[in-house]
Amino acid sequence: MATDAPYERDEWVGRADEAICRDLRSRFAPRSPRRRRLARGQAIVEFSLVAPLFFALIFGLLEFSLIGASISAYNLAAKDGARIGSLLGRTDATVDQQIVADVRARTSGIVPAKALKIEIFEADVTGQPVTGGNGTIENVYDINGNPIGAQNWPVSSRRDQLLNADYLGVRITFLYTYLTAFISGGNSTLQLTSASVQRIEPQDYQSHRVPTPSTALALNPSIAIHASLYTNLIAPRQPRFADRRWLMGILRSWGGMDG
Repeated sequence: MATDAPYERDEWVGRADEAICRDLRSRFAPRSPRRRRLARGQAIVEFSLVAPLFFALIFGLLEFSLIGASISAYNLAAKDGARIGSLLGRTDATVDQQIVADVRARTSGIVPAKALKIEIFEADVTGQPVTGGNGTIENVYDINGNPIGAQNWPVSSRRDQLLNADYLGVRITFLYTYLTAFISGGNSTLQLTSASVQRIEPQDYQSHRVPTPSTALALNPSIAIHASLYTNLIAPRQPRFADRRWLMGILRSWGGMDG
């Protein structure tokens, strides 16, 4: 028994080596044409199952990126255009053309979406368009600055006083054309809008709360006593640049400028 154990062990090792060699030969030996055709067909079937999801993911990311870029560009263009209209108000007759030119410069050739129309309208404090006898008070242009329809809001009629300045809004309607049909839902285009409303900067700084110096003295005669005291006793001893500041301080302390 003792003499047969090494022989049996050697026989077992030999059989294991033979099995390993047979397995390696089966793995690395050239495949027959039939087996190659079967493997190629299996790869094609697997790719046909995965390809729709793969391309939907790729083109979906591409479409959403382009749509997001278009929305961001037109939002910025609407905000910048409203700011131009807010600063210029009624002081420049070409303000509408400047707004359209700014929108065109910020969007044309930069994003794939195309502007359909640019509306410059009067808004209320909530940002909603104001309507009149002829509909919405607005001027509508195409991307090249050509008027569309009747112009109901002349530049000269825009109020820019401190107390009752108008609100100016810019609304851009633009059209995005899908590159693929993966996320279009059967539609070839997507219409979107961007808008911004800002208050026209006051050009006339009038107010009923700021009386003239003579009115302030009439409302509070005791101010004259302090003004006379300052003129006769203190002013000769103070630098001249402080005169107006000192007098304004007296007027405010007695309520003459805040009445």
